[in-house]
Amino acid sequence: MKLFSFLKKKKKGEKTLEDYLEIAKNEPENTGVHMKIADLYLKQGKKEEAIKEYLYAAETYAKEELYQLTMSIYKTVLSIDPTLVNVYLTLAELYQKQGFVGDAAATYEKLAQHYLKENKVEEAQNIIKKMISLDPANQFIRKKAEKFLREIKGVEPEPEKIEKKEEALNEEGLEEGVKIASPEEILEEKEFFDLGAQLDDGQELSVSPKVEEVKDEASMEVDKVFEHIKQDIGEKPKEESTRLHYELGIAYQQMERIDEAIEEFKKALDDQEVKNDCFLRLCTCFREKEMFKHAVNAAKSGLKSRFISQNEFLGLNYELGLTYAEMGETKKALKAFKEIEKINPNYKDTKNIIKELKG
Repeated sequence: MKLFSFLKKKKKGEKTLEDYLEIAKNEPENTGVHMKIADLYLKQGKKEEAIKEYLYAAETYAKEELYQLTMSIYKTVLSIDPTLVNVYLTLAELYQKQGFVGDAAATYEKLAQHYLKENKVEEAQNIIKKMISLDPANQFIRKKAEKFLREIKGVEPEPEKIEKKEEALNEEGLEEGVKIASPEEILEEKEFFDLGAQLDDGQELSVSPKVEEVKDEASMEVDKVFEHIKQDIGEKPKEESTRLHYELGIAYQQMERIDEAIEEFKKALDDQEVKNDCFLRLCTCFREKEMFKHAVNAAKSGLKSRFISQNEFLGLNYELGLTYAEMGETKKALKAFKEIEKINPNYKDTKNIIKELKG
């Protein structure tokens, strides 16, 4: 294997808290590292430090519009410290924006219960009002709210007229976690494709059964964050669950749990919006495991896509070039980076890589 200076090998084996803190210093946007730091802090009983890292990860995921991961982390934070009012409010608002009215109502109810334990009756009443305002015509939410208010000594909820919906409600009045899409949100018919037909030499994207992922303690602990996402995946139809697989794949990749990341990205390939990014990430994961033929096939499959953005084209060629360089295929690597140079010679460190490959 011909080695170049731009091919950096990651440190293998289990890492300590100090190792992760050093990585976070050099890679502040590496969300997976902050998740691991949080778990290790938690194992040491340092809850405040752990919560700070979890919240940083949640905010970063939210900026990337990975909302399922964001909401899962907020739920984990509340399980660590159920007194964090701002986290309840943020989580409820996020649920509401995503259309998960039932989950938002349940979150407000938990916050109201917390206020009641603290004898903050007025605050509890205000939160229940916010809970009702989520969907004033939803009888299930109204009944729960009125029951809660009756439990508060001296508080008698004022009866309000509720207009019945034309559509019949289910037994509970609301299905938690279900988003009712607007006409603008209805997806167009997706273009499905035969993955096996796209891969060169008849290769399929798969993980060798002989390769086992070594999990450190932090990786095992962080599974708690993903439990409800995995449950959602099992309950949703395939077209909805693919995005959840994609988000899980990103988290696993960032936490260096490569085998699990590969499996999640493979399951997310039916989502046309993230298909090319899945191929790019699969290429990166396979290359890291030194499964170079699979890495090449993944990159080429993405480059064959009928719909590919300029950034995706550059990224796939970049990963393809790195893979060929690590394989010692210098000419093929140079060709991939030349494709990048035609469009954007300043993309990442393409100029320096081409000089080194030529040298």
